[in-house]
Amino acid sequence: MDQFIALTQALAQAKRAESYLMAQYTVTQVLAESATLEEATPTILRGISEVLGLQLSMFWRLDEQAGVLRFVDLWHSPKIDASEFIEDSRDRNLHQGTELIERVWKIGKPFWARDIGADTGFRRAPMAVRVGLRGWFAFPVRKGERIYGVIECYSPEIYEPDHEVLHMVTDIGIKVGQFVERKETEAELRQVEVRVQEEARLAEVARVLRDIAHDIKNMLMPIVSGAALLEEELNESFDRSTQPMAGAATRSRELTKELINMILNGSRRIQERVGEFANSIKGHKRSPQFAPCHIAEVVASVVLADPRVGAATGLAQARSHRAHGAGLAEGIVFGQVV
Repeated sequence: MDQFIALTQALAQAKRAESYLMAQYTVTQVLAESATLEEATPTILRGISEVLGLQLSMFWRLDEQAGVLRFVDLWHSPKIDASEFIEDSRDRNLHQGTELIERVWKIGKPFWARDIGADTGFRRAPMAVRVGLRGWFAFPVRKGERIYGVIECYSPEIYEPDHEVLHMVTDIGIKVGQFVERKETEAELRQVEVRVQEEARLAEVARVLRDIAHDIKNMLMPIVSGAALLEEELNESFDRSTQPMAGAATRSRELTKELINMILNGSRRIQERVGEFANSIKGHKRSPQFAPCHIAEVVASVVLADPRVGAATGLAQARSHRAHGAGLAEGIVFGQVV
């Protein structure tokens, strides 16, 4: 008889060990097939609960910034109606304190409560007992010293602490913690990859802009040279003019010099601005958007906006054939940042 009892106990123990291994295998498989923790949680909770004969299990995720445990998901047996208790739990944010689940978060180790109805450290006990939940244990989801959350499990039976179960759920908590850490690392790597790609695109934009600045400088050289030649001829013509004629042309000479200075200063500023943009683009977080921009239209708008320039354009146009390349801008299209 004693041998029969011993054999029965051995078979029962072997069956429990097999079911514990199956639960761990299920969790491992679910984590391997899931893209996010939220996707894996329901199946993990169900697997643990069905193997251990639990009626309800919940997962609480640690919000490190706020310093609270927030409800994520649950599984419950269709045999119980725990809607009131579940809704109450959904609305809670658990702070690190004296309640049992908060103690698990604080110490980072699993904890077993034989009967939550008799435990003063469980504030939700009256509501849990009303729906037939008495036994309780919880374990942390962790990786090393870092806690990611807590899983709590409820049973309708009052059980003494089972160290084999606690050992099993501790291993499951570590597996889930490793999964969370891996997913966070993958997300960080994706962000780094996006930043590297964006910086590479911006570097290419900066290179193109530096090339454009160089090309603009080369194209502006004939304009600058022509403006200098125009100023020189204007001075010579003014010096050769008779006194009455020189006096009458003084105003035209001043306007023309203003136009020449505008051309020279504008040429330098165009090159400087493009160079500045090429240097500063490295600090941008997104690639600039461009729209077509005709330099001839820009120059025309400047001329129309200043009457003094318009008054002097006659002389400038008369001398433009000597400033070779004055028509270069007509057919050039650059990018205007929008």
